[in-house]
Amino acid sequence: MHLDQEMMKAELTALVNRAFSLPEVKCIRVRDTVICRGREKADRICEAVEKSWHDYLSDVDLRIEVQLHPDSGVTQEEYTAGIERFGFDRETCFGRSFIPQKSMWRLALKNGVRFDVGFSVEWSPEGEKLAAFPQVEEDEDGPVGELVWPMKRADAFWFVQVQALGKLFRNDYLIADHLAHMGLNETLEQQMVMRDIRYGTNHHRYGYAEKRGYEEYLEECPFLTGDKNRDAIARKLYAAAMAYEEYLNCFHTNWNDQSWYFFDLWECYERQGKPDVY
Repeated sequence: MHLDQEMMKAELTALVNRAFSLPEVKCIRVRDTVICRGREKADRICEAVEKSWHDYLSDVDLRIEVQLHPDSGVTQEEYTAGIERFGFDRETCFGRSFIPQKSMWRLALKNGVRFDVGFSVEWSPEGEKLAAFPQVEEDEDGPVGELVWPMKRADAFWFVQVQALGKLFRNDYLIADHLAHMGLNETLEQQMVMRDIRYGTNHHRYGYAEKRGYEEYLEECPFLTGDKNRDAIARKLYAAAMAYEEYLNCFHTNWNDQSWYFFDLWECYERQGKPDVY
C-alpha cells in the first residue's frame, strides 16, 4: 500500500463517475471546487485533489448535491444512508461511519484512501422521482449474528481505529488515546454480550472476576517506536483490533477478518511518515 495524489485522484474520479451515473446528482463540491458533468470535469477533479492533498494522512471532504421529486419513494434519511449506491459497500471499504445529524459518511477504503462524504438534498418538482430502495438484509449467521452485534458496528469500529491511527501519526496523543479507548470499550461490550448469552441474563448483581480479553494483546504490538507516550497508545490500538476481531468471529462465523487492512495501513503510514514523527 502506498498513498499519494495519484491514488487520491483515481478514487475521487471513480466516485465522481459513479455519482454522475445517478440522474438525481447535480454536482459535487470539494471545498470551494464544484465538479459538474461536462468537459471540465477532469480539470475540476485535479483542482480538488490539489486542495485536499497535504500528505499521506490527507482525506477528501466532499458534498454530493442531489435533487429529488417530492413524490419519491425514499425519505432524505433513507437516501443519505444508501452509500452503497455510490459504490461504498464492504467490498470497497473496511471502515464506514454514518453521522445522521450531518448527513455524512466517513469512509476508509481498503486501499487506504479516506473520504468524508456529505449530502445536500433539494426537493423539487423538477427533481428525479426515485422508487423506494430495496431493503438490505444483513447476515444473521453464527451463534447470535446480526440481531445481537450488527455489522454496522464493525464498520464504525474500524473507521474509528483508522481515525485514531491518523491522530497518532499527527502527534495528537489526546484524541488518539480517546479514540483508542473507544475501541477498547467496544471489546469490553462484546465480552459483556457474550457473558449475557452464556448465562442467559443481562442482570448481574456480581461479576465473575473476568479477565479483560484485550489485555493479552497489549504486549504483542509490533508497531513500537521507543516513545513511551506514543507506544502506550499504539498498544491499545493494536489490542483493540486483535480482541475485536476475535470476538466478532464468535458472533459471525463467516466473518472475513478486516484487521489486516488496518495493519497494512499502519505499515504504510510508518513507511511514508517523516522521521521526526517517531
